[in-house]
Amino acid sequence: MNIYLDVDGVILSKHGLLPSKHLKTFLKYVTDNHDVYWLTSHCKGDSEYTVNYLSRFFNQEIIELLKIIKPTNWQKNKTEAINFKEDFLWLDDYVFDSDLEVLKRNNKLDSWVKIDLEKNPYQLLDVFKPNMVCNAFIIHILFRKYMLHIWTKPKKSVAWHRKLDSQKGKILFIEKYN
Repeated sequence: MNIYLDVDGVILSKHGLLPSKHLKTFLKYVTDNHDVYWLTSHCKGDSEYTVNYLSRFFNQEIIELLKIIKPTNWQKNKTEAINFKEDFLWLDDYVFDSDLEVLKRNNKLDSWVKIDLEKNPYQLLDVFKPNMVCNAFIIHILFRKYMLHIWTKPKKSVAWHRKLDSQKGKILFIEKYN
C-alpha cells in the first residue's frame, strides 16, 4: 500500500512546530512495510528540501527515516501526485474541496485519514493498528452453544454460528470467549 504524508499537522504539530508524538515508531513501521511518499507543499519533486526543513526539529535517527520517504510532484491539487490504481492512505490534517472531489470521483474518499493530533496525540499509532477488532461470546440457548462475533473495527458488524463442541448446559447463559 502507498502512504502519502503531509508535514504540517501530521509530522509537525500545527501549533508551535513541535514534533508529533510517537513519530519514530510510526515512521519505522510505515517505511518498513509500505511505500511512503511526501504529499506536502514542502515537497514538490525533491525530498531533499523537505528533509532539510525537518532536520531542525528531529534527531539524526528520525532524519534517516525521513530520507526514505519518496518525493511527489504536483501543481495545483495534491491528488495529482496520488496513484489511484493502487491502494493508499493519505494522512493529512486538511484537504481542499478540489482534492475531496477527486477522491470522491475515484471512490477513494475513505483513503484520506484526517489527522488531528491536537484531539488525539496517538493518532499516528492508531492508524496502523490491526484493522480487525473482534469480540466473541459463547451463548448457550436451549442446550446448544452459539458463537457470537461482534466486530467493532474497521466497521461494526455482527455474525453468529453454532459452536459444534456444545454440551448440554443452561437454557440461557453468555460467556466471553478468549
